[in-house]
Amino acid sequence: ISVLFDDELEHTTVPRMLEVSDPLESKNPKEDNETFPPLLPIQIMVEPLLVRFKYHFDSKRPTNRIDKPEWYFSHVITTIREHLPFLTGAVQSIVDDAGFEKYHAKNEFIRCLLVAVTRKLNNSVPKLLNSPQVFSHTVFETLQFDQTLRELHMYTPSGQKEWKGCVEVFVGKKEWFKAWLKVEKDFAEERYNEIMHSEDAWEIIDEENPDDEYKPTKSAAKLINLLELVTNRYKLLPMFYNRIRFLVDIQAEILLTYAKRINSAVDAFENLSYSFVRAVPNTDGKSITGIEGLKRLCRWLNSAGFVSRTIKEWGEDAFFLDLWHEVTVRAARNTGVSPLPSPTLSINSTVQGQGASSAHVDEEITVDEGTVFDDPAELFDNVCERIQSLIVKNVSREFSNGLKAYNKKNNWSSSEIYGYDSSESTTEQIHRLNNQPKDIISRPTIELSPELYMPLSDLAHSLTFLSNNLPDRIFKHIYKDVSKELEDHLWDRILMRNQFSELGGWQFEIDMEKGLFTIGKRWIRKPESYFRRLRDACILLTLPANQSPLENECSNKKPQQKTLYQVISVLFDDELEHTTVPRMLEELGVYHLTSKEAKNVIGRRVDYWK
Repeated sequence: ISVLFDDELEHTTVPRMLEVSDPLESKNPKEDNETFPPLLPIQIMVEPLLVRFKYHFDSKRPTNRIDKPEWYFSHVITTIREHLPFLTGAVQSIVDDAGFEKYHAKNEFIRCLLVAVTRKLNNSVPKLLNSPQVFSHTVFETLQFDQTLRELHMYTPSGQKEWKGCVEVFVGKKEWFKAWLKVEKDFAEERYNEIMHSEDAWEIIDEENPDDEYKPTKSAAKLINLLELVTNRYKLLPMFYNRIRFLVDIQAEILLTYAKRINSAVDAFENLSYSFVRAVPNTDGKSITGIEGLKRLCRWLNSAGFVSRTIKEWGEDAFFLDLWHEVTVRAARNTGVSPLPSPTLSINSTVQGQGASSAHVDEEITVDEGTVFDDPAELFDNVCERIQSLIVKNVSREFSNGLKAYNKKNNWSSSEIYGYDSSESTTEQIHRLNNQPKDIISRPTIELSPELYMPLSDLAHSLTFLSNNLPDRIFKHIYKDVSKELEDHLWDRILMRNQFSELGGWQFEIDMEKGLFTIGKRWIRKPESYFRRLRDACILLTLPANQSPLENECSNKKPQQKTLYQVISVLFDDELEHTTVPRMLEELGVYHLTSKEAKNVIGRRVDYWK
């Protein structure tokens, strides 16, 4: 090549060769995005390099290996780099002086070299089809090669705005693209099966995570790594149709399969749990109850939650946003309506119109603010909600089952209170209670019902496990739902099924304040706020009877102390204004019971019938 540019020939030989190149209408081709005819001098210059390429990579030499495409790609890149100063300097100035300003000598040089590369790839395909791993590797190396030419050498063929790349050899023919896609899909499915058949697939990865993040299982983490690998396989593809096929046929399928796997596991757990509740013989209760049951549910929840969160983040990535833009624009064009909000529907309709151009976007088309992962993310979110519901159900059911002895307590209407001498009269016990400050009454004076020790201990154990294994926001949501279930149970099974003396009301209040409400203080600043109906009911159950001699001495017990009979006289007086009852309840500190509920609670007092 250097001979052509000897000082004596520099302005004679090459200009003459340019003159015999194909004429291009005053040497200024039209800007119609059509490839310009090649420059004959550049073709002649590259001919020796093509011979060398053929010698090394199209012969029986050891450099010609079907499994080493990176060797000839590297050779071409090195050749370009070595000739770059020469091309952009002397050659480009001669091309410009000859009136071919729209040509870039460097790009023409690369275009001529790529003739050998594309020929090599085309000749390799028949062998590659019989070697899936080498096929996949070759396509990947081709994409890397194309990317290097685009980014490092800014290559586009003269006259064109974009270049499809050498990978067009594989994706330009439908049969070859399908063959490559099948290779990648088979690999992904094989890897997925390996992940799921691993014995530790559902083990939580032992690493520190922020308190409000899901703790991924090994299967979830490996699944995400697999999906990232698939993305890297097709991310550099220039054509939308090829990219979307990878997303739909491989990534979306893997996500759907994983979600179904978790959902099936949850189905089996729920069925086994139902069988256990019905006491069906030969059912293993250990795997679905207690900490073991929660452990399984938490693993599935963390898996689904981690995948959902990750793909939502991916959806905001520039690559996937561009993909979503194409999906919605093409969907709008194909249907003649606004872009479809569902990525799956949009993708399916868009793939049919693979030949449509995406270069021009109609101004009236508004791109939907979704992402390509909205549908699979919603699928995993639904699984998460279902698992959370099961966790709430399991924790609530086990606590409720542990309350059997508490439910059978029949001394609510008697004068016996734990921590008091039963020989004392009711009046003496009330007298002693009313002579002590509230904080003293609620702790050393009255003891927690022994029947609550075990269920409260189990509840605390379960909540501690959930707190340690779930994100804070998820745990607090579960705690709130569990509290609602427990409140309903205690309301229906204890409050509405028993009659309470004043002392019985005190006992129930202590059971709640020293027991149930206290459990959540480790995680919730005011756990009693999750049991508002019970808290309000305790106020009404502990109202002093009218005959109490010290009814006004315990002024710090309620916001405004009233006797039971004062409350009854207002609560059951139908002639009073409709605002009177709510106002009186607020004065007592009762804010979350309706008038009907308050009447029901007061009706459980044995004093009410006197």
